[in-house]
Amino acid sequence: MKSIIAYTIITLIICTSGCVETVEYNLSKESERMVISAQFTDLEGLQQVRISKSVLLDKDAKVEEEVISNAEVSIIYDGGVIPFAYINNGIYSTAFSGLPNGSYKLRVLVDGKTYESSYETMPTKPTQAFASSEAIDIETLTTAGNIVREKKVQLSVDGTISNDEYFLFRSRGEYEFREYEPMSTMNKSCYVTTNLDQGEVNLISAEKLKANTFASYPILFLVPDNKLFTNFCFHITQFNINEKAYEYWNRLDQVLSTGNGLFQAPPGKLTGNIKNIKDESEEVLGYFTVGAAVEFRHFTNVTKLGIQVPDPCGFNFNRPRPQECNECLTLQNSSAIKPSYWP
Repeated sequence: MKSIIAYTIITLIICTSGCVETVEYNLSKESERMVISAQFTDLEGLQQVRISKSVLLDKDAKVEEEVISNAEVSIIYDGGVIPFAYINNGIYSTAFSGLPNGSYKLRVLVDGKTYESSYETMPTKPTQAFASSEAIDIETLTTAGNIVREKKVQLSVDGTISNDEYFLFRSRGEYEFREYEPMSTMNKSCYVTTNLDQGEVNLISAEKLKANTFASYPILFLVPDNKLFTNFCFHITQFNINEKAYEYWNRLDQVLSTGNGLFQAPPGKLTGNIKNIKDESEEVLGYFTVGAAVEFRHFTNVTKLGIQVPDPCGFNFNRPRPQECNECLTLQNSSAIKPSYWP
């Protein structure tokens, strides 16, 4: 259940900190909901919208996701209309990017219904934060009531934030995998991308910090493994979003942190900025988030972190040699082309 919310809402991708009421949902009346999620930015490149339905299967609140492939998706602004093209898996895309202080609205037509967001203004770009990482020991309480110490890699950011700024951080990973076949002279490296913060919401505001600076602020915890053996790159996107979007994502974070599912009673109703224009009583999940963004990177590895992980192609009596040690392109999302930014 938790993963359904994370995938359909946070992917694009892909919530207030005060008291919130608990809203009881009537399962008999909420068999399905539209989920429309979009993060529209001023960055060059593709903008994406993802559209699906969450369908209740039974009284135990089991759901399945039904992606929508027949929608007409566009962004409305004072210069005209920008259409989106369907890609796959419920994702629609366009190469259009936003301008500072521009006003934008999302429109989705599907099955004779029209869904629209409110007009949202593109904020100014944030001052880029700086990232660092370190290996730390974290104590967690198991379901059996035992305290377990676990080594994790903490990704942190340092920076400044004004009173009218609200930051949302997203992270993805990329690592170098080196083939090793002792008898071969043709060993190569592959560069593999991986998701990191699926189901995570990382927000910063001056009100939350009670300050206009932040230092060593954790935005991600990574369990160390052999992806860190050679070189690992954190790709970080820092969005400046408006206050209403911040409140929505903060509330969604509260839902996720409780472990509640889509049809269980969450701590407050997830009211977004997208509505059925002819039936505002229809609850639509998701949010059209407009945010100015900066992108930056941070590299690390086991040597810099002072930790040990298994050599992915090292000799091991207990397991067969991994296929990727002979041909690293068998790894999912891999490329043999070295990125221009790679050290």
